[in-house]
Amino acid sequence: MSSNRLKPLFKSFKIRAHNIALYESAFTHPSINLNEHKVEDYQRLEFVGDSILGSIIATLSYKLHPELHEGHLTRLRSSLVDTASLSKLALTYHFDQYIKVGTSFTSKVANSNKILEDVFEAFIGAIYLDNGFNYTYKFVERIFKNRIIHFDYEQSMDYKSKLQELLQADHHSEIEYKVISKRGPANQPSFKVGLYFDNVCLGTGIGSSKKAAEQEAAKSALKKLAKGNK
Repeated sequence: MSSNRLKPLFKSFKIRAHNIALYESAFTHPSINLNEHKVEDYQRLEFVGDSILGSIIATLSYKLHPELHEGHLTRLRSSLVDTASLSKLALTYHFDQYIKVGTSFTSKVANSNKILEDVFEAFIGAIYLDNGFNYTYKFVERIFKNRIIHFDYEQSMDYKSKLQELLQADHHSEIEYKVISKRGPANQPSFKVGLYFDNVCLGTGIGSSKKAAEQEAAKSALKKLAKGNK
């Protein structure tokens, strides 16, 4: 990957790029080292970017929402830096077009939320190491400010939390999530999960991970319970 390949990205974000190698690493998948020369991939940068992004989002949330208590601030930060949110942002900015993978990688990068999330965090790490904290703070603020301002706590609650609050408020039974089946190749698995309460299956869900399938199962159960209460 050459610096020319990244120029459209730098231009779209108006980034001052000094150390091009950092950004090249941010968009290099670890699979590149399985068949080709050893190069720096995004894993170390992702570690840095994850910490920096979380810190900046926490600070912005604190400043922009003085009315929220600690629990709500935690939910806000979590909803903005989770896999679904960051992978969606990465696709919005066409990060998948810049990611370099090895010949052993046969799937579409755009289909892997985890890779997109990792690359987004690595990108933040590259900006931080290249331009410093203040520059990175302003960059993150530009992208996330409106999302933080218009944060809706109720909508951000995950389905599993909502269901747990609903069912366990007046009961002592435990909610259980059980994997019913797993299909597909190792790099693109599909899980089917059942949600059980008092040994009764209240809903099932399918997802690319156990957590995603559990959320879908909880969503299904909430809909079923809502219909039963009408």
